[in-house]
Amino acid sequence: MLKRFERYFAVAMLLYLSGSVLGFLFPDSEFSMLRPESNNYLLATELGFYAITFGLIGLRWNRFVQGMLAGKWALAVSALAVLSTSWSNDPSITARRSLVLLGTTLFGVYFGSNFDLGEQVQILAKSFGIIVLLSFYFALMMPQYGINHDIHGGSWTGVFTQKNLLGKAMIVAAIVFFSANKIVKWPMRWAFFAGTVCLLFLSDSRTSQLVLIAMLVLAPIYQLIRRNGMTIVIPIALAFGIVLVALGAIIVTNADTLLIVMGRNPTLTGRTEIWKAIWHAISKQMLLGYGFDGFWAGIRGKSADVILALGWVAKHSHNGFLDIWLDLGIVGLGVFLTSYFDALLHAIHVLRRQAGSGAYWPIHYLAFMLLYHLTEGPILRQNSIYWALYVAVVVSVHFAPAPALDLIIERPYKGVELETQPDCLPG
Repeated sequence: MLKRFERYFAVAMLLYLSGSVLGFLFPDSEFSMLRPESNNYLLATELGFYAITFGLIGLRWNRFVQGMLAGKWALAVSALAVLSTSWSNDPSITARRSLVLLGTTLFGVYFGSNFDLGEQVQILAKSFGIIVLLSFYFALMMPQYGINHDIHGGSWTGVFTQKNLLGKAMIVAAIVFFSANKIVKWPMRWAFFAGTVCLLFLSDSRTSQLVLIAMLVLAPIYQLIRRNGMTIVIPIALAFGIVLVALGAIIVTNADTLLIVMGRNPTLTGRTEIWKAIWHAISKQMLLGYGFDGFWAGIRGKSADVILALGWVAKHSHNGFLDIWLDLGIVGLGVFLTSYFDALLHAIHVLRRQAGSGAYWPIHYLAFMLLYHLTEGPILRQNSIYWALYVAVVVSVHFAPAPALDLIIERPYKGVELETQPDCLPG
């Protein structure tokens, strides 16, 4: 009975963290970055969800402690965000939002430690399935909400308030259904996958479209790693790196033409202008940054210099890694990258050794985190489904046996040996 309640609650919590629908109910919230301090109803909703989360953590404290140890680097990032209150440009904002960030992180630890990978994908399929259905309903039956009629006229926003939010959600939805083999029945699985791709392209979110295409290109490489073992990782990585360098050279030498064809200006819709403008700010407080959420505060904060240099109001760096650098300095960025690459190594290990359902999910999600946040952001946000899922992935991959150095040169496993591997978390 408790387990069933936990599943239903996890779906509800993920829907809450996604920011879907809430943008219409609480129009003063900034996109999906829910900021309850400005709305008592939203604050009550937030407190209710986290109170239930902490109650469930108390019931599962043994596995939760194991999860905290597994996700120590991700927890360290959140802890540093809380500590940054002491040097933040806006201590009151940093204190409130970093504590909520810590709550979001703890939910991620709970989700990653309490459900095995197959269960996580199943819960995510239900959550994103609801988002997909509601997005079609809003766009087709309530177009005044589900379709943008202003600056991006005609672009679908679905159950969100902005087209890029729908595009980002649909990338994750697509990889959820792509990873749901033997978890969701194939007719429904592929129907929802097609729906996510349809919504993604109707959103006209170019970044999301390119990221999804890149991830589909990477998918066969994951299959090769899983089938043939780590012996081919190095040559594949080398070949893939050569291709990336070649593509990079083409893009650099033909940037104007390519971007105009894609409907974008040669500065990646102002991104490179932002990056140039914020580098001066980063260089001033490079070590520890400006505190969590302490930089981007419009014209009243340190971001005023960036806004004046740009001539328009930017709300973030359009690069998740630069935003971490601004908030927590090179120390925070270093801790985050440590957590990321450590999780990536373990995700490859899970892909190689775990025969059970959901083995593809961690590496797909980590690829999404890297590719999407190179030109979008931010990564570190309170009440964010994407941060919570990142923490859950970090925790989940560490429950598999620790990777050893000899995996780089080991021979491929026999198929029968793969089938003997555990398909769920220990315990």
